Order: sequence, then C-alpha cells, then structure tokens
Amino acid sequence: MHIANDIPMIEKSWPHIREEVYAFRSLLDAGIPVAFGSDVPIETMNPFHAFIRAVKRKHQCDPAQDSWWPLEAITAEEAIDAYSFGAAMSSCSEQLRGTIARGYLADLIVIEDYRKLEPEYWLEARSLMTMIGGEVVRFEV
Repeated sequence: MHIANDIPMIEKSWPHIREEVYAFRSLLDAGIPVAFGSDVPIETMNPFHAFIRAVKRKHQCDPAQDSWWPLEAITAEEAIDAYSFGAAMSSCSEQLRGTIARGYLADLIVIEDYRKLEPEYWLEARSLMTMIGGEVVRFEV
C-alpha cells in the first residue's frame, strides 16, 4: 500500500537501495511468497488501491506519472493472490481462508471483470457482492 506515497522519500533518503525496495517481482520470481495487507489508519483500508500501486507503481497513483522501477511490477492476479492466499499464509490460516474451496470460510467479494478494463479501474473499483463466512452481507445490482 505504501509504495505510491513512499517513492519521493526512497529517492531522497535511500537511493542506494531503491531497486531493493518494494521488489515484488524479484520476490515472486525467487519463489518467495508475498503478503499484502492494509495499514489503517496510515493508509486507506481499500485493497483495490493496493492493486494499482503494485501493478502500476506510480507516485500517488497518478496516471500521468512514470512507473517507478516497472521491472518490479506484478500483475493484478498476483496482487489479488498476495491479499488473499498470501495474507492467509502470513497469519498461518491458509487451511481456513485465502482460497475459494469447500470447507473454507467463504469470505469473498465479486467484482467486475477487471481483465477487460484499464488498470485505473482499481481506483474506483467496488465490491458488487460481499460474503462473510458464506453469508451474503452486501449485494449491489
């Protein structure tokens, strides 16, 4: 979540290690699991904003900005996996959550088919349906 706001600080204070900071692609390519989460109240709790930050790597998510270290960008699917299965693994609860399968908690959302949309979709994305523990708690038509 922090990458979009940390870029100027990294460039100013840590230029000697900038290619090692938020190195999501390198971590995944090395087989190292990545887990995402929120940092409320420091950052927004909206996970969709983390997706575009990991995919586009732009200061303040500004579409006019150049991507920062674009070779370290990951796909939207990898960001979703980091927020779901990666987060479950980091909390040692991957036998209970993080996957859509029989016997799991069924905490999930339904969204538009982002694969057919521009990456900026994530800035305005919202859940069309939300389930917690297998119960529908929100449904939008």
